[in-house]
Amino acid sequence: MRWIHWRSTARLGTPVVRQFEQPRNRDVALVVELWQPAEPTLAQRENVELAVSFAATVVADLCRRGGSDLLLATAADGPSVTQGPASAALMHSMMEQLSVVEAHAEDHLPKLLVETLRRIDPGTEVVLVSTRPVRLDDAARFAGAASEPNRRASLRRARAIDVSQGDLEAYYRAS
Repeated sequence: MRWIHWRSTARLGTPVVRQFEQPRNRDVALVVELWQPAEPTLAQRENVELAVSFAATVVADLCRRGGSDLLLATAADGPSVTQGPASAALMHSMMEQLSVVEAHAEDHLPKLLVETLRRIDPGTEVVLVSTRPVRLDDAARFAGAASEPNRRASLRRARAIDVSQGDLEAYYRAS
C-alpha cells in the first residue's frame, strides 16, 4: 500500500505502483597508452609509472563506487581489454592487467582505440591516459577508430590526458 502512487492512481483510475531505479554512475572506458622510445630517459620511465599509478587509482575508485560499467584497455603485443560491471573482482583483474603491461616504442594506439570503441556503448566516457601528446582529431592516424558515426562521436568526446605535460595535475597528485 505504501508504494502506491496515489496521484497517478487517481488520474488514471487504476492503481499505479511507484517504481524505483538504482541510479547508475557514468560508464567509463579507460585507455592506457604506455609509449616510450627504445632508449627512454629517466623522466620517460617515470611517466610510465605515473600513468599506471593514475590508471590504478581511477580503477580502484570506480570499482569501489560500483554502479557503472568499466573498460580498461592497454597495449603490449596487441590490445588487452578487460571490462564488466564495477566490482571487487573486476578491480582485481584490472590491477593484474596494469601490473604486467609494459611500455613500448611502437604505436599501438590506433588499434587500441578501434578495439575500445567497438566494445563500448554510445555515451560511455572515454579517457585516454598517455605518456606522450596525442591529438585525437588526427584523421589519418585514427581513421579506423572514426570509421562509424557512433565511434567518431565517442572519439570526439574522449578526454586525452598526457602525463608527460603535467595534464594530471588537474586530477591527481602522486605521493
